[in-house]
Amino acid sequence: MMLQTIIVCSLMGLIMGLILYALRSSIDQRRGAVNEVIGCSLPILVAAILIQIGGVSDYGEFGMRLAPVAEIVFIALPLLVIVRWGERMRQGESLQIGDLFRMTTVIALMMFVFSSLLSPLHATDIAIATLIYVAAEKSLHSSRPGRNLAIVFSLCFVIATTANVLFVRLLFGLLSASDLPAMIFGFDEGGFALVALIGALVLSPWVFSNLAHYPSWHHRLAAAVSVWRFNAGHPQDLITVRPLMNLWHFRPGVCFLNHGSFGAVPMVLRIAQRRLRAECEEEPMDFLARQVESRWLDARFKLATWLGTKAENIAFCENATAGMNEIANWFPLSPGDEVLLNDHEYGAVRRVWQRKCDSVGASLVTATLPMPFESQQQIVDAILAGVNERTKLVILSHITSPTAVCLPVETLCEQLSQREVATCIDGPHALLQETVKLYRLPCDFYVASCHKWLCAPVGSGFIYAAPKWHGQIKSLRLSWGRVQPKRPESWTDELLWTGTRDYSAYLTVPHAIRFFESFDTDKLDQRNHALACYARERLSQLPGAEPVTPEGREWFGWLVAVWLPAGDHSTLQQRLWQRHKIEVPIVHFRQRYLVRVSCHLYNTTHDIDYLLRALRVELCHDQP
Repeated sequence: MMLQTIIVCSLMGLIMGLILYALRSSIDQRRGAVNEVIGCSLPILVAAILIQIGGVSDYGEFGMRLAPVAEIVFIALPLLVIVRWGERMRQGESLQIGDLFRMTTVIALMMFVFSSLLSPLHATDIAIATLIYVAAEKSLHSSRPGRNLAIVFSLCFVIATTANVLFVRLLFGLLSASDLPAMIFGFDEGGFALVALIGALVLSPWVFSNLAHYPSWHHRLAAAVSVWRFNAGHPQDLITVRPLMNLWHFRPGVCFLNHGSFGAVPMVLRIAQRRLRAECEEEPMDFLARQVESRWLDARFKLATWLGTKAENIAFCENATAGMNEIANWFPLSPGDEVLLNDHEYGAVRRVWQRKCDSVGASLVTATLPMPFESQQQIVDAILAGVNERTKLVILSHITSPTAVCLPVETLCEQLSQREVATCIDGPHALLQETVKLYRLPCDFYVASCHKWLCAPVGSGFIYAAPKWHGQIKSLRLSWGRVQPKRPESWTDELLWTGTRDYSAYLTVPHAIRFFESFDTDKLDQRNHALACYARERLSQLPGAEPVTPEGREWFGWLVAVWLPAGDHSTLQQRLWQRHKIEVPIVHFRQRYLVRVSCHLYNTTHDIDYLLRALRVELCHDQP
């Protein structure tokens, strides 16, 4: 009987910890008192419906079973908000209570699995439990002395509880000689139950924090529930909320608005990559020599299908820059030839083609795009004006890196094809932001990184080459190509085996495609673009700030840039990170500075508002 009591109390402690963890995580997710009332009420409503479905004998039993969820939500939430309010006030931030619906509804369902084991709780019990949880959570993320202090606190609590039980029994003469073993080896059922409850509660922040970072079924559940919630919502409403459950895990306190630089991998894809790496490490010979080739070809086929082309037209490479180097290595240029790009192109691409042109005596020509932008035809005319009989290749970003401008690549490729000028599209930002279908894009080459907006692991990219170029391609690196004893038969074979390397990033790409295909694609685009529009509007409110492009989906997607007020902002990006833990690029372009904001599924209007507040503070320091 004692063991059953201890198990029940341990489960109760973990359940309370889970509810507190969910409430704590939900703070700052959505604005509005009405929303919060609804968010608090829905779990209670769901719980009430479940109790009725399960059947209850009378209203007393109904109230007894409903009480734990109602009390934990309504008593623990204000305490957690007060703690969070203190933290944010200390950091100079404002307070926003979270979207409780997304977490507490799910937790309420889990809670009632154990509802028959629980008795009604008291406000004092919940208040004490909440404070113990906050102390345990703080110690988990604190320095070593803080953790040691938390351990001492927990031990002292257990010792004090034991001493209290024994003292009371001795005081009232209830401890007899027969109870001496209990005094030496432990104490009675009530004491064990209390220690089990507190112990589980103290451990719960560590348990749930670790579950959030290691492979578990709950990540797949989180993805499935989040997809359902997203597909049921309206794009304009979804910009104020994160996914129903956390699909990405960032360092606590970081506001990540720089997805466009390196991307960020959702937990379900991190788990998929870990499993692939584990397979390789458990039996490297079997994985690399027998399995990797067929898996590489299968992953390539799935990527090619998604891109709207044949598998023999593409090959995996580490990233867009690696793909650009492969093309530059063999592309036929002669002395006097010209390669054309524009002044919004990525700096590394310029370096690649500058070296190629210098090595053969060709010229790298730069077209200047007119600003401010008024029409897409302006861009077409500016680039075509730089084309002449010596132009052999035009480099175009699908979406420019420094300024986040969507270039009219389809129109340009069609017109350049008519002039018999080759085109190479640099498309790292386009995957998922734009619907890339290579069968209707008449380009000669396309390179991209899958680790950006598609959220595949770092080190996954591809090269596309139109069929007419296949016979001329010569790989930059030579190894065996195919796994021996097979011999390379096509240009893509040379890029299959370039030496021993980690193939897991490539093999995770189909998982990334499936992950985002589960979302309503149109709604995902509308939601992220709406958030980018919100960022553009809010940041333009800064004195002297103005958007880089006009309004409209043809100009920008999920990545948006805004000119900052005049001044020297060379240290602004560093200060935003050091003082506010905001990751956002501050770009120096055409003698001015701009802020480039990335808006993916894990970002909300709260992130934009926080950035705006931080910029207002920091730009005051940059005033002359």
